[in-house]
Amino acid sequence: ARSMPELVAVDVVAPIRRAYWLVYHESVRPLRRVQIVASFITKAVERERGLFL
Repeated sequence: ARSMPELVAVDVVAPIRRAYWLVYHESVRPLRRVQIVASFITKAVERERGLFL
């Protein structure tokens, strides 16, 4: 970007907030394996929250 003088830096006034959804079909919700994977993904994202900003 530094080599492109037409680009202008923009000050960030407010932090960007994002929402992520873990989506799966309602028919598989009761399956233990789906619950385990969903829990794993949720914990991994919470643990690495900084990567998802």
